[in-house]
Amino acid sequence: MGVENLIAIDVGTGSVRCAVFDIRGNLVSFAQEAWDYESPPETFGIGKEFNCNQLWDRIIRLIKEAMKKGKIVKENILGVSSTSQREGMVLLDKEGKELYGGPNIDIRGMLVEGKVQEMVRSEFQKITGHWPPSMFAPARMIWFRENKPEVYKKIAHMLMINDWVLYKLSGVYSSEPTNAAESFLFDIKNMTWSQEIIESFQISPQILPEVYPSGTVVGEVTSEVSNLTGLKKGTAVVAGGADTQCAVIAGGALDEGQICTIAGTTTPIQMVISKPIIDPERKIWTDCHVVPERWIMESNSGIMGRVLEWFKNWILDIGVDEAVKNKSNIYEALNKWASEASLGANGVRASMGPQIMDFSKELSVGPAVITAPSLLLVGDAFSMKNMIRAIFENLVFAIRANSEQIVEVSKVKFDTMRITGGVSRNKTLLKILADCLGLPVTTPKVKEGSSLGCAMCVAVGTGVYGNFNEAVESMIAWDETIKPNGALHEQYEGIYSEWKNLYSKMLNLQK
Repeated sequence: MGVENLIAIDVGTGSVRCAVFDIRGNLVSFAQEAWDYESPPETFGIGKEFNCNQLWDRIIRLIKEAMKKGKIVKENILGVSSTSQREGMVLLDKEGKELYGGPNIDIRGMLVEGKVQEMVRSEFQKITGHWPPSMFAPARMIWFRENKPEVYKKIAHMLMINDWVLYKLSGVYSSEPTNAAESFLFDIKNMTWSQEIIESFQISPQILPEVYPSGTVVGEVTSEVSNLTGLKKGTAVVAGGADTQCAVIAGGALDEGQICTIAGTTTPIQMVISKPIIDPERKIWTDCHVVPERWIMESNSGIMGRVLEWFKNWILDIGVDEAVKNKSNIYEALNKWASEASLGANGVRASMGPQIMDFSKELSVGPAVITAPSLLLVGDAFSMKNMIRAIFENLVFAIRANSEQIVEVSKVKFDTMRITGGVSRNKTLLKILADCLGLPVTTPKVKEGSSLGCAMCVAVGTGVYGNFNEAVESMIAWDETIKPNGALHEQYEGIYSEWKNLYSKMLNLQK
């Protein structure tokens, strides 16, 4: 018997990945492909769909590629699981044929908001921990009912994307709490589908699968999938989780008060809590955690990685520095220039792009920043280094503001910021974050947090570890903790206050 392996399939917003880990959390092999969506004309640009057959072909291809790269022997694979973008879903007919695949950015439900409001009740937020209802599965279902009744009447199964991947692997219809909670149909306190909400939206309860705890074996790889992928028939298929909560686990956040920033294309900040606390003002969300008897309170900073990528491309387009000729080096150059600028960027301030989460006003903030990252810079010392430093500080200030919002609602404080995701490779940004928060910042060596957390689900489900505490202890290796500079923290207090004032003014301009 060789090295035992765990496979995680990660269907993200911008790419699909297959990662192979060993039982100590080391990344053995990795394959990735970008993907995109179509916008059906009848959804007027706000609806998005993906081709399920093409996605499944992509997953098969990535499994084979990752196994080949890592020279993985199928007999050594203990199990496979999936994590995915939240709110994404697949509708299937009674034969299991896909009728619709929709990503998290499909907001066609806004087109039937009047119908949704007729059916929704304010207490649904207390049941689901989420708001506004037009973002989630029931609103999309109503859209199909109103606009494509021939499709709606065929719906026999509704699965979140990670559940659908497990169905394709095993033939079993199942779900797990973290992404079920993103459907606006799940009771996060009682950990079951809400009959009250299902009845209110006139949805058949038969279309909803049985819910298993994350880290539970739900089925086995079928012979057909074995032939397609090279996985061994009978390999355990394990319930995974939402990409954010899997990343939180990979950041070592298990217990109340532990908080993690998932710094990728978007930047959710999630704090672990020991009981479900609902924000009475509806600004932020409450979710289930992959860990039993734990919940998550989330405030999302919106786009972060996308802002950095946009700015990187803009710099390259205008050719500001002769030394930067290779795109692979541009992020290093950005970090260097930001570190060379003084704290506070010599009075230059950036705003817009990242946000302070507030869904009390429905979708007034969200779509604008998702679809069009915009930037406002103010100040007199307008050099390139100050400009970059101001953008970095803008991102950090948004993380701090959202973290403070969680603390305000939960009444739970944190003493360390954990951060994972691609942007966590940026050491300059991490140092700014530590100084701004006045708290240590720590990050795991494996930055593919969602995939690692999903692999932890496999490790727990297959009995490698008895629980998530053991998996976290054994599978996470840490980078150096970045400690704050007290004097710099004091300087940041006034600058952060200025930024919040600027942010408030920019919101008023959007009205």
